[in-house]
Amino acid sequence: MLDNKSLEIIQSIIKTRSISKAADNLYLSQPSVSRYLKKIETELGFKIFDRSRSPLVLTAKGAIYLEYLRKIRELVDEMHGRLCEVEEEPTQEFTVSSLSFFSIAIYPKTVPVFMKRYKDVKLVLKDYHKDNYERSVLHGDLDLFLTNCRPKSPDLSYRILKKDEVLIVANRTPKLEVLYDLRENCSANPTEVDLTDLDGQPFYVVEAGMNVRMAAERMCASQKYRPDEVVVIPNMVAATSLVNGGRGVTFISRSSLQYLQFNPNIVFFKVKGYDEILSITAIYRKSPHNVWVDRFCDIVEEVLD
Repeated sequence: MLDNKSLEIIQSIIKTRSISKAADNLYLSQPSVSRYLKKIETELGFKIFDRSRSPLVLTAKGAIYLEYLRKIRELVDEMHGRLCEVEEEPTQEFTVSSLSFFSIAIYPKTVPVFMKRYKDVKLVLKDYHKDNYERSVLHGDLDLFLTNCRPKSPDLSYRILKKDEVLIVANRTPKLEVLYDLRENCSANPTEVDLTDLDGQPFYVVEAGMNVRMAAERMCASQKYRPDEVVVIPNMVAATSLVNGGRGVTFISRSSLQYLQFNPNIVFFKVKGYDEILSITAIYRKSPHNVWVDRFCDIVEEVLD
């Protein structure tokens, strides 16, 4: 039986039909994914993918194996569902916290599914404290924390749940309409921009050390650009509100679009020739392993897919 990591790799290869694209999606190197796949196939005794074909396709044995593997996972989920139907007091506690904007975007979809599927687990949601969340996980006060960066402590592990693109938000101006075709501009279709074309407006950024702030700095550095005026704002909601007021530029993560409001005059950009990607990442203790981390992360991936 494949472990969760191996299954994640196999499923990503099936989805992308490419080892290199699967590696990109999983934030792994291509040689690492190739080694994982070779190890899996060696243990099975047959090839899962036909590498002579491009894009990759499943071999006959690989297709049969994956079909039954899915059935086994469905049976395991069904078993958990039936066990959860037995009315008993929760016997285990699982504690989760999150960046504030992630909780708004993720909890409403994830928490009801988890609670319905695993009724024997008491799910506890705690407030986010930005200065000590790694320590809280290490000390056992939290079982899992949802963030957009990898942990610094070597005693913590992580799982990337979804890529989270960083966008630039600005007001539509006559100058920008002359320089760019903005007719189909929207958050799903941001226009590539030269940052110097945004000169003359204040750049609203969140506090130093926050991940979106660091992403904004990397985006500016990619074009060797320094804004004339930088105004530090507590959070993305406040920064977006100021831009909605009719003037200024700010940076937001795509996941925040679910709770931010934009006026019709807002346009969305990305830096020309440069993609800035954060990620929705779960961090948790390496040891002891908590099976509910895997279950919760699986549901997050389901609802964000």
